[in-house]
Amino acid sequence: MRPSIPRGKVTGKGVGTAKIKAKTTKGGLSASVKIKSTLATPTISKVANTSSGIKVKWGKVTGASGYYVYRKTGSSGSYKKIATIKSGSTLSYTNKTSGSYKVSTGKTYYYKVVAYSGSSKSSKSSAAKIVRLTSASLSSVKNTSAKTMTVKWSKKSGVTGYQVQYATNSDFSSGKTTKTYSGASTVKKTISGLKKGKTYYVRIRTYKTVSGTKYYSAWSSSKKVKISK
Repeated sequence: MRPSIPRGKVTGKGVGTAKIKAKTTKGGLSASVKIKSTLATPTISKVANTSSGIKVKWGKVTGASGYYVYRKTGSSGSYKKIATIKSGSTLSYTNKTSGSYKVSTGKTYYYKVVAYSGSSKSSKSSAAKIVRLTSASLSSVKNTSAKTMTVKWSKKSGVTGYQVQYATNSDFSSGKTTKTYSGASTVKKTISGLKKGKTYYVRIRTYKTVSGTKYYSAWSSSKKVKISK
């Protein structure tokens, strides 16, 4: 009969190389092994235009004490480290419109994230791509005829079109409707089918289509209109 083989479980804490040594109680036999613990590769969950820049968000990596954010401009550029996040629980970074690595409207950016702990680093995440866009601003929202409103906004060059969104609550949390209008020169639309006596909140954003993918600006500040006709 073969002797039973003792079994056990060793749980590693942190990142680095550990040496595990075992010795039998009888016979004095021993063995050792080195195990290297590495950081998982982060996953970028979202990259979006905001009023202050481009916000990059990623998932938490166990054991990370912080993250490095890398960026390249355009498809032919090279990645450069633009930020060091000094907390493993900070899971976002905003690349602002000012500073050494500011973003500029109309340019295409790619982002990658690396987790680190001491001198240990993970592999770079997959790239997240976005086109920097700024929103148009609403110039007026008026109840021009029965159950309709006319929305006017500022023109933005270099965009594919605009999205107008309206809702009956100021935070747009429910009951919202979004209308998409193509053409950078489009600056006015009349929306019908509204309810008399209701107050609507309206906001706008730009979008640009690149290789079949739509990229959006942040939403503008809102205006409200009461449908009295």
